[in-house]
Amino acid sequence: MNTENEGSDVRGVYIDLDSILDTRFGVLYELDKDIIPTVMNDNYYYERLIDEFDYLTHNIFKLLYLHRDVDVIKHTYITYITDTLMTDLSLIKSNIKSNVLSIVNLTINIYPYDLSEDTVNAIVTELSDVLPIKGLYIDYINKDPDEISLDTFSSNYISLYMYNGLKWLTDKINSEDIIKNNIPHVRLNAPALLQKPIVFKDDKGYIDMYEKIINDTKHYIDLNLMPVKNFSLRK
Repeated sequence: MNTENEGSDVRGVYIDLDSILDTRFGVLYELDKDIIPTVMNDNYYYERLIDEFDYLTHNIFKLLYLHRDVDVIKHTYITYITDTLMTDLSLIKSNIKSNVLSIVNLTINIYPYDLSEDTVNAIVTELSDVLPIKGLYIDYINKDPDEISLDTFSSNYISLYMYNGLKWLTDKINSEDIIKNNIPHVRLNAPALLQKPIVFKDDKGYIDMYEKIINDTKHYIDLNLMPVKNFSLRK
């Protein structure tokens, strides 16, 4: 990963390919393209709180998604997340105060897909077109995010975009990795999706589950839970 350029003020953003492309749609299409009109018929797809579709329970879809491959990419579309990325990257760019060339670095993690160089270059070119930011440098890696150290994230990136961000964070908390090596200055952007609906109740009554999760993890990382529409294909 090339995130350093001599004589430059580098600021990094990390994003996985599953955030850039709606690979959920690709998995559904690969499974049964006839289900697509039903799935896309109303706003459920863009408002869901769990990855569960029509006759596909969460556990079944989870298994299918776990085994997604390069064929899924053939039936994916770029998501609304590029709007957020544009705002994020532009803000980082505007906050850089330097007399030297200022480079904003965007790293795409293409894991777990075995993509050809031509395919990756096509994705980078499309992103460059929708993110017309002077000084934007886009590179890519192919590595399981569980194998990327918190120090690497902290040292290279201001903002992270992970479709499975809540699961990643839960695993880091359960292993106590992020408890011992917290990175509250790094923002984690992830869809507000849970493994199952949860309702918390305290002595004041029911409270918002996402608000509680954000509050409980604020000492570890700056968690930003976004509507799943941001990680979905454009209408």
